[in-house]
Amino acid sequence: MNTQTSQPRIANDYIDIDLPLLPNTDNGEDVARLVFGILDDVANLTAGRATSHRDIVQALSIATAVRAAMAETASRSGQRIALDLLDVQIADARMN
Repeated sequence: MNTQTSQPRIANDYIDIDLPLLPNTDNGEDVARLVFGILDDVANLTAGRATSHRDIVQALSIATAVRAAMAETASRSGQRIALDLLDVQIADARMN
């Protein structure tokens, strides 16, 4: 059974989160590499800035939704969609 631990355990300057891979995972090493790269990119993009964790999580959620839409479209069309072909616009609800 795949369960997710909702409370991370923090000890000795590291965070231990139990998030087992899904049964249909194609390549666990790819997943680990992507997670490391994403977290490293987030750290680099926010270095020296006062970016809130809430804004980071929101950005990751939007990026996840975009990737899910790209995967669905690719599945339907049989072709990969290049990221540079996307026109992603973020509307700030506070400005409407």
